[in-house]
Formats: sequence, structure tokens, C-alpha cells
Amino acid sequence: MDLVCRYSPEEYPHYENYDAIEVGQTQDIPFDYDGIMGVPITFLDKYNPEQFEIIGSNSSTDLCKELGVKPLGEDWIRGYRAAGGTGHNTANMVRIVYNDSKTGKALTMTPFNPDAADMKKMAADWEYLVKNVKSKQDLVDIHSNVNTCC
Repeated sequence: MDLVCRYSPEEYPHYENYDAIEVGQTQDIPFDYDGIMGVPITFLDKYNPEQFEIIGSNSSTDLCKELGVKPLGEDWIRGYRAAGGTGHNTANMVRIVYNDSKTGKALTMTPFNPDAADMKKMAADWEYLVKNVKSKQDLVDIHSNVNTCC
């Protein structure tokens, strides 16, 4: 994949509880950022294992803990509710989140597969997707609640 965007902290929000940045669109992956990035599901259409490493998704609490994702915490929950957030989030949940500097709203990533029991299952899911998914529509057919991160 040809990368043409340059990294800037103003354009790429940093997660509140994990050392990574949010990339909202696949074509916006910066060429000069060497750290971990959360990318959209459309990234899988362009995935090249020689260029990128998929380290996991936001769906497995155990995997998130293993990767060093911190629980949301009471302060984040208060800010989320104050900004109008109504989703099911609690202070002890371990999922990757960030605040949208453009709208001021707290956002949370939707789990890719909330039924994944452990990292082995997650790895099998990713392997299946990389081999079999050719378009975003294929994902809708495979899982009803699809999104990615990490």
C-alpha cells in the first residue's frame, strides 16, 4: 500500500488508555509513524503482511490486558457521560478509547468479535479474515458487529 500522509498529533488522536493512535480511514495511515495504530475494518482490503503486523483487536479483554490497555476508569466514564455518551461502558472495562478533539465527544471502539474467548480464537478470526475477506460487504455477511482496532 502506498502511504502518503504525514503524521501529526493534531490529525491523529492518541488513545486515552493505550499507547497508540487512531487512524480513521485506511488511506490516512501515516508513512512516518512507527508506533501502533488503530485502523478501520477497510484496512483488511489493503493488508500486506510484509508491510504491517496485526497485533489484535479490541474485542478480547484478555488480549487488551496482555497488550497493556488500561481500564476506562471513573474519570473517563464521567467525561464520556458529560459529552453525551450513552453506550454501555463501565469504569472497569478494558477497551481502547479516545476523545475526539474536533467534537469534544468521547469515543470508544466497537469490539470486532465480542464472543472471542481467547487470543487463539482471535488469531483464527484474523487469519480467516485476511484469507477470505475481499470487501467490506463480505464482513457484513460474516459478522453483524464488525470493526477493528489495535
